[in-house]
Amino acid sequence: MLQNINDSAKRLQRIFENYIFYANLEVAASNASEIKLMQSKKIMLAEYLLRDITMYMAGNAGRTDDIQLDLEDANIKISETFFTKMLEEIIDNAFKFSDRSQPVKIQSAVVDDFYAISVTDFGRGMTREQIENVDAHIQFERTIYEQQGLGLGLAIAKKVATLHNGEFIIKSEVGVSTTVTIKLPIAPD
Repeated sequence: MLQNINDSAKRLQRIFENYIFYANLEVAASNASEIKLMQSKKIMLAEYLLRDITMYMAGNAGRTDDIQLDLEDANIKISETFFTKMLEEIIDNAFKFSDRSQPVKIQSAVVDDFYAISVTDFGRGMTREQIENVDAHIQFERTIYEQQGLGLGLAIAKKVATLHNGEFIIKSEVGVSTTVTIKLPIAPD
């Protein structure tokens, strides 16, 4: 019973933290100097941080055997805090919406002037309508599936990517797979 209480408290804490994080992103989005400050940060050797975040998330989910990594390195224009939060939300969704023993593939590569990170799960997938309606406080098929949270994960990742002059792309086929790709600007050496 104590373990259930502890797990519930952690979920509630994460919900609260995501709500505050998203609210802060909304406030920052209306402040040009705040956006400029965000965009001035950079990460050197993004591959290593991406690998660390992935393995940490996989360990917490009990899914280390499901991870498949194919990573390239680059320096990118984003702070470690925003990069970590964005990836935590996307990777968490990949684990949440796919079954154990199904692979979760994480790839990164330099494409033109961007560092593209793709997270693919082979879970229930999303419809075109669901992809078009990704936004804060939106959850899909909640009456069918048990879902914890407020539906902020993808909205946070999308907002972080766009505030850093990046791209956020979802490709999915219902019942087959979902791939979330984030493209972030490369930072000069």
